[in-house]
Amino acid sequence: MSTQYNTIQAPYDYIRKKSIALIEHENIRTTLAPHIPNARVLELACGSGFYTYDFLNWGAASVLAVDISPVMIEHARASGSSPVGTTPASVLTGNNNNKKVDFLLADCTKPERYPGAPFDVVFGAWLLNYAPDRRGLLDMFRNIEMNLKEGGQVCEYYYAAG
Repeated sequence: MSTQYNTIQAPYDYIRKKSIALIEHENIRTTLAPHIPNARVLELACGSGFYTYDFLNWGAASVLAVDISPVMIEHARASGSSPVGTTPASVLTGNNNNKKVDFLLADCTKPERYPGAPFDVVFGAWLLNYAPDRRGLLDMFRNIEMNLKEGGQVCEYYYAAG
């Protein structure tokens, strides 16, 4: 499994706290909010949890957060809250409407049915742009398709400079 993302956790979090990331965060919230209440969310390439816990704050029943980097997952798990959002770690104790976050170390570019699939919402920020080629992009879409329930919602976010 690739370790290239293990060394970028600190710079990644630094960038995620800048104004453009805050605007991105608000765009995602307004786009996904109507689809989140009581949803089971699959977050692909969760990184250090920039959105992970906010899905709970926005009404999700549960989140499965997947990333290829054990360093990113450990940081997300240890932080217990989004660097932008307001979801406290207390939502993970099981005393708050049984809402929870689970983490899975996996390569999102490889088609795999994850535990708990299918999900109501599949979300990825800065995922598809990492496809190395056309085949890689198709595999990412296959992964999404394998884990999304029929009629579910997909949201992929990335910034494309033009």
